[in-house]
Amino acid sequence: MHDPAQPGPAEVNRRLPVLLGGAAGVLAYDPVSGRATLARAGHLPPALVHPDGTVDFPELPAGPPLGLGGLPFETAELDIAEGSQLVLFTDGLVADRHRDIEVGLEELRRALAHPDRPPQPT
Repeated sequence: MHDPAQPGPAEVNRRLPVLLGGAAGVLAYDPVSGRATLARAGHLPPALVHPDGTVDFPELPAGPPLGLGGLPFETAELDIAEGSQLVLFTDGLVADRHRDIEVGLEELRRALAHPDRPPQPT
């Protein structure tokens, strides 16, 4: 649960060191309300697996990768229905130089679209 006295996801991204470039995502989740607040810095959006097994990649604002400077990071709020799963992943899972990233995202969508399989702990 996010403590309002602490910096939110957008502020955390802004404060991260800018000596090295890279993609990042920061998420604060409140299990009571089922709401996630996210800020992205060049990172892909998470996958949202709904209780019926459908999977989508919510359209969320994305800031530039860390180290490039630019506009302030925006946050987005996402309501996560009970029984849903929010899946965070690295772009290395879905992108490589031998295939289009959309192909990788579709493969991930198919892999996640099995509501009868519980998630593996990480």
